[in-house]
Amino acid sequence: MLGILLSIALVVCVFSLIITFVIMKKQQNKELDKSMNLTTAKHPFIANPIIIAYVLFPIVLILGGILWMYYS
Repeated sequence: MLGILLSIALVVCVFSLIITFVIMKKQQNKELDKSMNLTTAKHPFIANPIIIAYVLFPIVLILGGILWMYYS
């Protein structure tokens, strides 16, 4: 059961990450928000909080699964 849930979560994360990159590429040539942080403007992928969440969520999910199996 846990393996199925982890597989579904992985598929959702990968799909969401791909869609995010596609949308970011489309928005790259358009006018940027004037109140945007300079770091985010220089590094749109690394400084994007959504990308950070996509990287951290699977790590936290796997660690949670390991802890769940260890304490169950």
